[in-house]
Amino acid sequence: MSIFEPIQLAWEDREYEVPSDRVMGAIQRIEDVVTLQELLAYGERGVAPQAKVAAAYAAVLRYAGCPVSDDQVYLGMFGSGATQQAMVNSINGLLTMMIPPSLRSGKTKAPPEGNGSAPARPGRGRRSSRRRSKRRSGRVG
Repeated sequence: MSIFEPIQLAWEDREYEVPSDRVMGAIQRIEDVVTLQELLAYGERGVAPQAKVAAAYAAVLRYAGCPVSDDQVYLGMFGSGATQQAMVNSINGLLTMMIPPSLRSGKTKAPPEGNGSAPARPGRGRRSSRRRSKRRSGRVG
C-alpha cells in the first residue's frame, strides 16, 4: 500500500497518470530540479525561477510517459506572460505531488523539527552542555 495517491497530469489535451506506487520516482525527478524546501521558500515569497518550475513539471510529465521537452513546458506554462498567481499555482501543484495526502490534510502528526529538547531520562539530572574548564592558578609566567 502506498502513502501517495496517483498523480493525474494533462498535456496538450492528453491525460497522463503516475500510479501511486511510482510517485516516489516522480518526486525524485522533481527534486533533481528543485527541492521541497526551495519550493516552500518560493511559495512564501510568491516568486520562483520560472525555468526551474517548468523543468520540474517537464520531468514529471516525461516520467509519466509524455514526450515533452523543458522548452515546450516553459512555453506552455509561461509563454503568454506569467502572472504571480500562475506561478503560485504551479508551485502548489508541485507541492501537492510531493507531500503525502495524509500530511496535507493533517491526519498524521508530522515529526518535530528543530532543536527541541529530548525527554529527560529518569534518575538523571540535567547536565550542562558546556565543557568543563580547568581551574586557572593564580600564578603568572
